[in-house]
Order: sequence, then structure tokens, then C-alpha cells
Amino acid sequence: MTSTTTPAELIARLRRSGVQLWEQDGTLRYRAPKGSLGPEQLQELKDGKTRILDLLRSEAQPQELTPDPAGRHAPFPLTDVQSAYLLGRNEAFGYGGVACHVYLEITYPDLDPERTEDAWNRLVERHDMLRAVIDPAGHQSVLPTVPRLSVPVEDMRGAGTERLENSLKQAREDMGHRVYDSSHWPLFDLRVTRTDTRAVLHLSMDFLIADWASIWLLLAEFEALHSDPGTRLQPLQVRFRDYLLAERGLQETAAYQRDKQYWLARLDTLPLAPDLPVVDDDAVAPRFRRRFLKLDTAAWEQLKDRAQRRGVTPSSVVLAAYAAVIGRWSRTRDFCLNLTVLNRLPLHPDIGRIVGDFTSINLLAVEEGGDSTFTERAQAVAGQLFEDLDHRLYSGVEVLRELARHRGREAALMPVVFTSAIGLADAATESRASGRLDGYGITQTPQVFIDCQAMDDAEGLQVNWDVREGVFPDGLVDDMFDAFERLLRHLADGEEPWDAQDAIALPRWQAEERRRANDTSAPLPDALLHHGVFAQALRTPDRPALITPDGTLTYAELAARARGVARELRSAGCASGERVAVVMDKGAEQVVAVLGALLAGCVYLPVDTVQPVRRRTAMLTDAGVRHVLTQSWVNAGLREENYRVVAVDSVEPVSTDEAYDDIERDPDEPAYVIYTSGSTGRPKGVVISHRAALNTLVDIGRRFEIGADDRVLGLANLGFDLSVFDVFGPLSTGGALVLPDPARSTDPSHWAQLIAEHGVSVWNSVPALMQMLATYLDGEKDVGLPTLRLALLSGDWIPVPLPGAITRRLPGLNVVSLGGATEASIWSIHHPCVPADAGRPSVPYGLPLANQGFRVLDTALRDCPVWVTGELYISGDGLAQGYLGDEETTAHRFIAHPRDGQRLYRTGDMGRYLPGGEIEFLGREDTQVKVRGHRIELGEIEAALCDHPAVATACVVADGTGTERGLLGVVETTATDEPGEGATALGPSVSKAADATLPAVGQAETAAHIASFDTAVLTSMAGALATMGLPAQAGEISEARLREAGVASRHHWLVRRWAAVLSEAGISHADDGTVERRWSDAEAAWREEIASRDVLAYVREHASRLPELLRGTKDPVQLLFPDGSFDTAHALYRHNAAARYLNQAVASALSRIASEHPEDRPLRVLEAGAGTGGTTEDALASLAGRDTDYLFTDVAPFFLPEARSRFGHHASVRFGVFDIDEGYRDQGLAPNSFDVVLAAGVLENARDIDAALARLTELVAPGGWLLLTEPTREHPWILASQAFMMTEPQDGRAHDGPSYLDREQWLERLAKSGAEEVLCLPGHGHVLGDQHLHLFAARVKTSRAGATEAELTAFVRERLPAHMIPSHIQIADALPLTRNGKVDRTTLRHWRPATPAEEQQHLTDEAPVGALEARLAELWAAALPSGRIGRTDDFYDHGADSLIMARMAGRIREEIPEAADVPFDTMLRHLLNRPTVAELAQFLDADDSTAAQPALRRATTGNAALMPFSTSGEGPLRVMFHAGLGTMDCYRPLAGRLVEQDLGPVLGIVIDDTERYCSLDPATVVERAADDYAERILAEGHGRVQLIGYCLGGLYATEVARRLEERGVTVDDLVLISSHPVVIDVEDDLMIEILFLPNLHISFAQTGLGDLDGDTLVRGFMHVIDRNDGKVPQGALDAVGGDAQLDEAGAFFRHLRSFTREERFEVYARTASRESGEAVPADMVTALFKVFRQSFLSARFTPPPYAGDIRFLRPRGASGFAPGMDETTLAFWRDVCIGNLPVTDVEGNHFSCIEEPNAGRVAELVAAPLLPSPKR
Repeated sequence: MTSTTTPAELIARLRRSGVQLWEQDGTLRYRAPKGSLGPEQLQELKDGKTRILDLLRSEAQPQELTPDPAGRHAPFPLTDVQSAYLLGRNEAFGYGGVACHVYLEITYPDLDPERTEDAWNRLVERHDMLRAVIDPAGHQSVLPTVPRLSVPVEDMRGAGTERLENSLKQAREDMGHRVYDSSHWPLFDLRVTRTDTRAVLHLSMDFLIADWASIWLLLAEFEALHSDPGTRLQPLQVRFRDYLLAERGLQETAAYQRDKQYWLARLDTLPLAPDLPVVDDDAVAPRFRRRFLKLDTAAWEQLKDRAQRRGVTPSSVVLAAYAAVIGRWSRTRDFCLNLTVLNRLPLHPDIGRIVGDFTSINLLAVEEGGDSTFTERAQAVAGQLFEDLDHRLYSGVEVLRELARHRGREAALMPVVFTSAIGLADAATESRASGRLDGYGITQTPQVFIDCQAMDDAEGLQVNWDVREGVFPDGLVDDMFDAFERLLRHLADGEEPWDAQDAIALPRWQAEERRRANDTSAPLPDALLHHGVFAQALRTPDRPALITPDGTLTYAELAARARGVARELRSAGCASGERVAVVMDKGAEQVVAVLGALLAGCVYLPVDTVQPVRRRTAMLTDAGVRHVLTQSWVNAGLREENYRVVAVDSVEPVSTDEAYDDIERDPDEPAYVIYTSGSTGRPKGVVISHRAALNTLVDIGRRFEIGADDRVLGLANLGFDLSVFDVFGPLSTGGALVLPDPARSTDPSHWAQLIAEHGVSVWNSVPALMQMLATYLDGEKDVGLPTLRLALLSGDWIPVPLPGAITRRLPGLNVVSLGGATEASIWSIHHPCVPADAGRPSVPYGLPLANQGFRVLDTALRDCPVWVTGELYISGDGLAQGYLGDEETTAHRFIAHPRDGQRLYRTGDMGRYLPGGEIEFLGREDTQVKVRGHRIELGEIEAALCDHPAVATACVVADGTGTERGLLGVVETTATDEPGEGATALGPSVSKAADATLPAVGQAETAAHIASFDTAVLTSMAGALATMGLPAQAGEISEARLREAGVASRHHWLVRRWAAVLSEAGISHADDGTVERRWSDAEAAWREEIASRDVLAYVREHASRLPELLRGTKDPVQLLFPDGSFDTAHALYRHNAAARYLNQAVASALSRIASEHPEDRPLRVLEAGAGTGGTTEDALASLAGRDTDYLFTDVAPFFLPEARSRFGHHASVRFGVFDIDEGYRDQGLAPNSFDVVLAAGVLENARDIDAALARLTELVAPGGWLLLTEPTREHPWILASQAFMMTEPQDGRAHDGPSYLDREQWLERLAKSGAEEVLCLPGHGHVLGDQHLHLFAARVKTSRAGATEAELTAFVRERLPAHMIPSHIQIADALPLTRNGKVDRTTLRHWRPATPAEEQQHLTDEAPVGALEARLAELWAAALPSGRIGRTDDFYDHGADSLIMARMAGRIREEIPEAADVPFDTMLRHLLNRPTVAELAQFLDADDSTAAQPALRRATTGNAALMPFSTSGEGPLRVMFHAGLGTMDCYRPLAGRLVEQDLGPVLGIVIDDTERYCSLDPATVVERAADDYAERILAEGHGRVQLIGYCLGGLYATEVARRLEERGVTVDDLVLISSHPVVIDVEDDLMIEILFLPNLHISFAQTGLGDLDGDTLVRGFMHVIDRNDGKVPQGALDAVGGDAQLDEAGAFFRHLRSFTREERFEVYARTASRESGEAVPADMVTALFKVFRQSFLSARFTPPPYAGDIRFLRPRGASGFAPGMDETTLAFWRDVCIGNLPVTDVEGNHFSCIEEPNAGRVAELVAAPLLPSPKR
């Protein structure tokens, strides 16, 4: 038995396995099914035998309660329920603020005041809990004595009715809602009111001290003492304290463990609380009100008799009726009710006479009964309850705690309660009170919404509902209670409801209101869709019909062109009723095509050209289209042999003079087919008839008076059914359709221009487009659109503020909300927007249109009551005929109601009826989400966000899964006409401050300084090119010449720029003498006032090494940071005139910006590319004393430790990694989240300046600032130095012109980014002007209102409950839209910023122990990107990688004396395998006996070290075998995933001593290691294993599997991941070196040692192998050649060989350092290669055949230099594997397949055999 397993847990676990245990004559006996007791279980029984026998003996004896009179007044613990009551009353908890309290009025014929007070004082003395006080710390105690209790008496005899009622009302107010201070006596109160006819005993009691049964007991004893003061009550032998302590002892029994397992096994399947409509009105004080009913004795006896005959108890019937009503009003039909249980265990004969809170609770799962009757549901509820009560030792409060832990605290809220005291008095007749409860009473309980209490007595049944006020909408509980009372009376009166499946009808008033709302009958149109248009053409041929950017078409011209199309279709053999596709750009031709197709008797099918070609083709194929109408300029992507394609613009019109007969068709035949997105991914074609569409259009035309004077702006694409109104709405009534320029279809200024120019009167669009217009108009106060009278908004949520905002701007505009579905002919419901809507959570959906109807149905297709959410179903004459060619989907979505037969369309949208008959739209099911147990309406959150004055529109989505699921809110802010101060206002003060730094030199001296410096650098460039045999002329340098000269591929672009600059300067060549003279000139002209001579020295050092730099054999980083020093960098970025000027300008600008910033929030500054902190120092100084949040970032982590040491003392400064070339959200940043974005000399090095500038601008909040400093010419000195560390431009600079922008180009780009004013310093003619280094300060987004995430979060927190507050709110410049103009929620779900790496980890920050740990922790904190480390934190969790590990291996050896003698590779291996401070300290100080045991378990014999990743899980031991480098480093992502699965302990096997490993004969390594590894696994003592081998680890896994099976261990699974054997003999180490390089995460192209594509490299290898009979002899690579490709390979190999191995490894180390931003020493590379080489040579091994199965995971991607997973590899393993060898492809290449994001999928595949098989 383990140290953490109790005897009770072990017994319970074995009993669940079928094992019987008992004690017999002092011996432990058992009976077990075969295989259920293994050696481990037997050992546990043996180890715990004595304790197990003791427990079994105690179980056999009844639980005894031993009175403890001596400890009577000692503190004792609370019950679970008492603790919950006490904690829940705290207002900090939701729905707290009330005590668990009861107030009763008990009526008697009369009460004698003196006797009453005496009797209650005797009861106080008798019952300890009436003297109890409860400490908030969590214990209770009984006071030995208390003062005499006074019972006030109000004598109202003869006072009259009014005074009496006022007196009773006052008593109820005083006593009805008490919250007692639990630490002060008494926790109850009494009062008596005497009247002419009765006496009322007022009782207020905290349920902490007495439950319902106790109250009845007290009343019965009070009545006995009052009746006869001489009555002697039987003395009590035990107290509540004795009972509670005895009950707690039951937790040590196996019965308790059994009950615990019963409930824990149900945690994941228990339903949540009923999802009732709530309003959460926090303004309402926490009070309860009561509804109650009474069944007289006769009715109650009838109900009990009917229940008995059906085999259910009366209590179960009342409970089932309550559940039925709750279920009728709950959105979810499966839910839990919270049942209070009077749980007095029979531990002593006196238990029934003790006062106390014996209450427990039970979570009763009520599940949907399908077609079951009320009787069957009552039986099911009773059965579940009895089973639950059989497991009541594990309390309901404990279940709730576990539920909160597993599924979140909100999931544990169970606020719908049922308490039954039915039969309580019958069970204890002697304690039955005679007082009547026919007066007032109320209970209240924290975290309870409805408390239903049922009790009976001789006068019948009484049921109370005590309801918390402010939780439910007005009237809802009354409807529920009335339905409950009706049901109970019907159950008492007759048999019918017992056998009914749906015993609860809608309330009558709701049914009548619903009928009136859907009474929409009107005459149906009897025509074809296009008839009205052609009739209008006859009536008004010369009126304009279509107004387009290309001109206007009259009705006559439109009709003629349509007739021409109809004739063309007929002549092409197009039959009546055939579907004709309209594949066009937006334009007049679309309208012509639609009318022509309909006139030809065809069905038109719109296909927008914005659709992908593949989707278009799928739609045409699905619809069986033969004829396509298009435009001559559109490339429809159609094969002409499959379609008859007609270019409508080329068709000749047919005038009215020419004979043409319209084809008559039935109005109920199809008019059009529109495709919508399908849930399966395949679009569905919706078939709409002429009559159905016309029904909607006629109603809209009549309702909103669409007439000849109207002009409609046609914004919708033809494939969106809003276009049906655009075409036929105005054109059937003589109006005109105005079409926008397709190139400006989303430009609101263009829309406004068209509205004004053409007198547009009707707007028809999705809300997002109207929002765009409103935002535009807010910024253009002079634009008026008086003709716009009607706005029809549909297709998406309407932001609540939008109607009010647009009508305030356009007072004559009427806004109408329309809704429906494509499947119901455009629209089916409407709501004219009114000012009162602004106060609603959402704009109402409204009332049905003519001949249409709406129903809100639950999952059982019952009509939902008012306020209850259900699915929206549309009925009526607008319904589509179905989905084209898809009978199955048609049958699923178009149904006949099972009870009334009505044809309905299931929309998939959710909604609810409101009082008054309107529907509230709640979005699709995917806008109603579950987050941590709460069902959340996203629209409600959006409405709350839109209430903020700065928010124009908002969208909320749920993203993430499981426990990571959360809410993301995104808003657009409103326009503002208060732009604030512009950039030029900064000019005088900033210029003055910057000029104060200027040196005392003139412009001529500055010009000479620069000119001589430029000439020297340019001459050096020319000399270097000449040395390398390259011309200094633009256009003459080919890629081949660059490769031949040995120029590293990453510098090819730079050489071309040199040539261009040299050509421009007229310098074509230079010898050494010329170069030297030019540098002498530069030395002479150099002015220290302008720049430090360190700058000159830095550039001249580069100039002398240009060929080495170009070839990549010299590291430019080492030149900038020699020996890690920042002195040179500071000279460049701080200690020169231009830097001082710009840094001071930035500082002054920041100071001015900060002074204008609101004082109530910090100034948020992002510095991108901060690097050495050259600008940071002055910037921070300028912000001293101001509330600031300053984020220092650079693309290279290298700079962060230094920055942290310099600036970390500023509390306002944070540090992070940020790359301007990548998406900012993926790096943890949000748009509009900074008031200032500062980038000093950063954008010049962006791959794409425009894209990077756009990203930075998006990060700036409205009215915020961009501060940029940039070179504004191509400086030769930069091209010859820092350019070696830059990336090749990928924007326009890559193709032509300089790699740097000039001043005017920067101003142009800033203007495009929205900057209205830009301050640029220094100005023309300035003394530093010739330096061409400028500050650009620009204020952006000045026309948008500002808001912060914190402000918006606080705003919605005041309006919404905690579970509805988005975890992140983002201010976006614009919400993403779909092509139909709807908000693109799919895109939004990917907009949550990533969590910064340092915040992703659960870090301990545990302090170091001892001096050695303290020194190590200090070293590591300075080296890690996170800047901190706890003693047991994993270095990797703080951002370390193998390169940081390598650098630290060197530093530790240098700076920690205890490590001085540890070899570098040994130190590195310990860091890789033991990545914590504590483990490292123990390794270095082996004599420290207090150190924690290391995670790595070293070998006492052999060379295998074990690395346990986890020790939990019930499955087999899961073992991972090291790959070629001998560590678990590459396995870490996969190992983390395996640990999360918890399917068994996870263990890694690594090399313990690399020196020992490398000394072995490679031919013996695999087998010797397998022997070693198998023994270590056997010693772990597991009977089952899963073996996992990646790369070389596959060989070890296979060999170990064989050995383990021979020793009786079951190998559940053997899985190999990208495990490639070596099938050739390699003697040439250069080949192994080439294969080793990818392990450093670099390529040869990056090293500058040459570049060779993978195909050529492999062909070179194969050439050697083929010529040498499968071998690679030493030096054989040098001889590769024979054709152009092989010659190139041979030249590459020879070039590598021209360097010594030490030189190559130096280059590898520098490259790895540069690419990672971390220092990688060459000796670390050498050590890694040594292990890799031994592993590679040992992999030339063929295992003997293996009898079991092997699973093989093969990466799909190419693996660089690693041998591919080709048939050779699979053939090798098929020869080894005698069993099955299934192969599964996985994403990634050999290296990336087990890294993120691919590790997750690999882990799933690895786990698959260990998961339970799905039930059939």
C-alpha cells in the first residue's frame, strides 16, 4: 500500500474490481475473480494487513456514537452545509448577501406571554444549538450559559384591522430577512402578536443552528411546555456535537469510499443547473418573495392515492411536477436540481430529539424523458433519487466542490432547490406541532434562485416557492408557479395528466398573444417575379431603370436587352424551367441576365465572380447547368465544351416592335436558386418559387411604400438574396436601381456620393455596411443625404447604437430591422427601429411579414414560453421548395410539426418571444456558447460593449477549447470631431531641445566630414570586389559569378547594392594604395564633435575585412560587440552628433506627449527594435515621474539581459521579443494598445517596409503617435558594416533603386498610414541635414474616439455578470467582413494575441537554497529572456534553448569555482538533462546532503540515466529512447504532450557518460546499450510498457522490446518515429558533418561556406555510394563529378574541405549564434558532433527479426540532409518486423515532426493503442 493510499481507499478500489474481503478469526480472507489480484495488489494487502483488518472489524460493527459531556463546550467543526451557508452569505460571492434563514408565523388560539418566554428559555437550556455561536474562521461552539431570552409581545387586541396589519407588516419587515452575526448569540429571534381571534408566534432562525425537522421539534416541545409548564421532557443523552464528530468518522469507512467513487465517476456527466431566463438585476436588494399553494385534505388524499397506485411516493410526485415545470422553462432539458435532504443517521436512539442542522444536499440529475409520460418521468426521478441517497455518505457539498474543481466554480452553482418535509410529522408523531402555518413565512438561502418547499399535515399539502428577487424577468416566476399549481391540481383531479407526455401547456395569455402575432394572412400574389418589371417598361419606357458608373439604362433599354438574352437562350436550346447560371462581375449586365433568364422561362442561378473557381464549378455541376451568362471581360474559368457561354454585353437587344412571347409558368415553379454555405462544407442550392419571393417583395413594397420616386443603392452581390429586392423591389414599381463602381464597392465616401448625386432614397444592406457609412458621415459633418428615407438592415446583428447614430445624423431616415433566411424568400420578419430600442440588449427581431409566421421551439418541438430561448422556425408561404438535389437535407431542415402538421423551416438561429409578441433574435447556436459551465449569449455582451460612448460596433466570439475556452471581444470605435493637437505643434519645442545638443561645427565642416568618410568606404568596397574578381558596375554581377567568388548567398543582394552605389559614385576600381589614401583623408577630415573616432575605427575594421565578411567567414556581430562589449554599439547609437540630436528629439517629443496625456491612465509606449538601448536611455529620462507602461523589445533575445540590467530598476519598464516582420498578435500584442510606438532605425531593416509600418500603425491607439528615426539615404558606411547583419529587402527595394528610402518617400508612406501632419527633423538647411538621419513624428487615427481594454472591461463589468466579461477586449481599426459584408467571426476567432512565453508557464520563483544555488540563480537570471528563475523552475520554461544552454555551460565553468574542473561537454549534458538550479547545484556539490534529489536518475552500473517526466497514470510505463545526440532535448515537446495524456508514467532514457559512450566500438553500441536499458526498465518493476523510438532511438526501442518480452514484460506497443537506419558504411567524416549540421538549426546557406540544393547534395552522395559498392571512403566526396550537377556538388565538397574542421566548426558556431541571438561556443559544437558521429556509426546495425508488431510514423516533409523516409527505410523495417508494420504519415520533416505544432498530433497517434476501444 502506498504512503498516500488509505485502507478505506484500497478496500473500495478492490471491491470495485469484484474482490471480496473479510476478517475471519483474525485472518484476512479474500475471494477474487481471475486476474483481478496481481502481485502489486497482493503486496498492498500484505503491507497494510493490520490496518485493513481493523477497518473490516469496525465495518462489521454498527457505528457507535460516544457522548462526550466533558467536551460539550469545546469548539467543533462545521458540517459541509454549514460551511457553505456561512461562506455563501458573503456579498463577495455571486448571489450572496443573504443568510440561510427562515421566518415563520405560527398561529395559535392564544399564547400566554409569561409561559411563552419561560418555555423558550427552557428550550434554550435544553438544546445546545440554541446557545451556539459560529466563528467565521470555520468552527462552532456552545456557550455554557446565556442571558435570559426575552420574547416581546405586541398586544393588538381591540386595535382594529388596519393597526393589526401594520403591526404584522412591521414584524415581517424586521424579522423576515435577517442576517445574523454568527459569532454573537442568539442566532434566532421570537416575538408574539396577540389579536382578538388568535396569537401569532413570529420565529426567525438561522438555518446554521437548526434544520426543518429541528424547527418542528422545537415547536412541538414549546407547545407541550406552554400547555403544561410542569411538563418534564425526556433528558437528552447526546448532543449535536457528539453526532457530528461521529458522522465525520464515517469518512474512514469503505462505505464512504464507495459513495465517493459513485459521485466522482459521475462528475463529467452530471448536468448543470437549469438554464432559466435570468436578468441579474444587481440594483435589486437581495430579498426573497413567496408564492404558495394549498391542496386541501381531500385533494391531497386523492393525489396520494393515484401516486400509490403507480408505485411512486407523494413526495416524488411533487418533485416530478416541480422538475417538469422547471424543464418547461429551462433552455436545457437535462439539468440538476439541488435537493435538501434531512440526513439524520441512526447513530443513537436520541438522534431524532436533537436540534441541529443535519441537512445535506443531493444533486439530482433530471434527464430528458423523450416520449415518456409524466408517470414514467416521476418513476425515473424517484429511482435516481433513491440510488443517490444510497450513496449519501459523500455529501452533496463535497460533490459541488469537486465539480467546481473539475468544471469551474460557475458550474457548481445549483440555484434551483427542492425541499420535501412531506410525511415528516407522520414519521415522528410525538414531535408533531399543532400550530398552524397558514400565515406569512419566507425562507432565503445564498446562491439560491428558487426554493420549493413541500410539507403536509392533517389539513393537506402546502407548497411554497421562495424566489430571489431581481434574478428573473418580471412575471416569469408567476407563470411558472401557476403552471405548477395547475399541474398538481390536475394530477389530483384526474388520470389524464398522469399518462400525458406533455402535461404543461403554454400559459393561456401567451398562447393567445402568439396567435395574434402570427395572424398575418393577406392576399397571395398570383404572378411571376419579373412580370412587374416588364409591365413597368411598357408603362414608363423612358424612365431610368438602372444607373451605373457606365451610364443609365431606361426601362425600355433594359427590357430590350433582357429580351435579347431570352432569345439567345431559347435559340441555344435552353428549355423552360432549366437553370441558367449568371457568372458576372457586379454591373448592369447582371440585371439584364436575370430578367432575360426569367423571360426565357428559366431559373436563374447567381454565381459571383468573387467565389473561388473550384467552388463556382462545384455549384454549376451540382445544379446541372448547361447555359452560362457572363460578361465578355470575365474569365469564368469554365471549360467551353461543358457549357454554352453567352456574354450578355455582346447580345443584341430585341425591341418591343419585334415579336417575342413570354413563356407562361406557374407562380409556384422555381424562379431562382441561390447557394448558401453548407455545414458539410458543400454549398446547398436553395430553390425559391416566383410566388414565394413575390410574396415578400409585395409586402415590403406595400408596407414601406416603395414607389416610382424611389431609388435603391444596390450594394449586395447577386449571389446574396438581398439582391432580389434590389432588382425587383424598385424595378417593379417604377423606381431605379443605382449600382456602385465595382472598384469602390466598399468605399463609404463613394456610397455617399452616389446617394447625393442620384437622390437614393432606399438603403438595403447588412448592418456592417451601414456602420461604415455612419462612421464616414460622423467624420464629414458637411455631407448631407436628405433623400435617404428608408434603411433596410438585415443579414447580421444590428449594433444597438447604430439606428440611433445614423438617424441622429440623417433625421429623415427610418431604419427597419429585417430578418429571415434565404430558405424563406429573403425576409420573414420585421421591426421598425425606435428610440426605445437603444435601451434594449439587442434590436428586436420583430413580428412576421405577410403570410409568414415564426415559432420558437425547444428540442422536443414544443412552443417555448415567453423569455425562454429556443430554435426559430419559419412557417408560411415564403418557404423554399427545398435544397436542389438534396432530399436528405431538405427533409431535415423542412419539417412537418409532429403535433399540428404545420410545414416549418428549421433556421438554426436561436431566439425567444418577449412579452407583447415580438421575437428577440439571439443569433445562431454558435453565438450562444458555453464557457466554464455558463451558457452565454454573445449578443448580450456585444450590446453592452456598444453602450460605451466610444464604441461604434462590437463583435464577441468564443475561442479556445476546454479549460482554455474564453471570450474575445473586438470593437471599432466611433468617429470624433475633436482630433487634438497635430504633429507640427511639437515642432518648436522638440527642435529647440534637439538643437541644444549640436556640436560647434559648421555645415561646411560637416559636409567635408561626411564626404571624405563616404569616399573612403566606397573605395574600400571597390577594392574588395576587385580582390574577389567581381566588377563594380551595376548589372554586371550574375548569381553564378557571386557563387564562384564564394560570396555567401545571404549577401548577394548586398553586393548588387554596392555595385549600384559605386556606379552612381563613378568608382569602378581601387588598388590598396588608393584605399589607404582615402582613409587617410577621412582621418584628417574627421571631427570628434560629429562622431567618436570609435565609429571610424569600427567602420575601418569592416573595410579591412570586406572579403571575409562577404564570404561569411568573419562574424559581423563580433565586430559590433567585441568580446561581448557594448562600447562600439554605444559609439554608433549614442556618442555621435546625429544620435544625440535624434535621441534628444525623441525624448522631447515623448515629454510633450506625456504632458498632454490624461492623468488617469498610464502612457503606453512600445519601443520596437530597441537593441542596445541607445534611444531608450533618453526616452526613459524624459518620462521620469510620469505614469508610464514602457515595453522594451527587440527581435533578438540577445539584447534583453543587458537591457534588463540597465533599465530593470525602472518599475514601469517591461521587456520582450518583438519582430516587426511578423504578425503582432502572434507575438502577444493587440492593436490600438499603445499611445506611442517608437522605432529608432528599425524600419530600414524590415523585409517589407510598408507592411511593417502598417503593423506598427495598427498598434497605435486612436490619437496616438508614431515616432520613427530613419536614415534617409543609402549610407555607404552602413552598407559596409551593419548591412551584413540585415535581411534582404522583400518589397520594392529588392527590385530597383536604393535599399533605403529618402525623406519624401518616408513622408509619403506615413501619409498613407493616416498621418495628416508629420514633423520631420532636422529640416532643410540644418547643420546636420547632410547626415540624412531624420526623426518623423506623426499622430494617427485622430478621427477615431479612444478607448482602452481596461476602460471597456470596467464598463462591461458594471453591466454584466463576471462569467460574461471577455477575457480580452481588442480595439480594432476595422472588423473583418465576409464578401457579403457580414462580420467574419471565423477570422476573429484567430485574433486573440498569443500569451507571451514568460506568462505561459506556471513558474515557482522559489528562492535558492544555499550560497551555490544563489550564485547559479543569479547567473541564470541574467542569461534568460524571462530575467528570473526559481530553484526548481525548468530553464526551458523561461525561454532557454540548447544554444543558451551551451553559452551557460561555458560561463558556469568560468565563473563558478565548483565547476572549473568539469569538462565542457559533461557540463552541457547535465544542463540539457537536468535543467534546474537545484539539480545543477547538487551535481556541482555532490556532498550536499540537503539538496533535493535530481530528476535524472544516474546509473550505478551501465551507462543509462533515467529521466522521469511523470510517475502518474494507470497505463503502462511509456519509455522514450534518446536520439543521436543522446539527450531528451528533442523529445521535450512530445514528452509534455504524453504527460498531459496521463495514460501511464512517462520515462526518458539518455546517455549518462558521453565519454564512455564515445569510447565504445560503434559495432557494439546498440546491443550493449539495449542490454543496459532493458535492465534499468526491469528494475522499475512495471509489467507493461510502451516503447517509443525517434531517429536512432528506434533501434534501441526494438532491441529493448525483444529483451523485455523474453523477461516476461508485456510490450503493449512499439512505435517508431522517423527512425532511419544507416545502410551504408561511411568513413568520410565530412559526410557525417554535413548530416549533423541541421541539428544546430542552421543551413550551409546561412553559414556562408557555400550553398547546395538538397537534390544536388543527395545525388553527390549517391554518386560516391554507387561508385564504392555502398561505402563512402575517406576523401571520396572530393572526387564527385561527371556532369554539371555533379560538378557543382564536387566543388561544394572540395570548398568545405579547403577549411580545417576547426575553422568550419568556428563558422558553424558563429552562424548558430547569429541565427539564434545567443552565443554558441565552438567547443559545444565539437562536443555535440562527437556524440552524433558515434551514434551515426553505431546505427549501421541490423536488428534480428522481431516477432511483434511495430507502428511506424513517417514524416511527410523533406528532411534536409537527413536520409528520407523512402522505401529503403521501410523495406529495412519490414525485414525486421515479423508482425504487422502499419505506416502513418505525419506532418513535418525529420526534425519538425516532433516539434510544435506537430507534436500534438504525433502524441495522439502514439497514445491511440492505449485508449479504450469505442463501444459498439
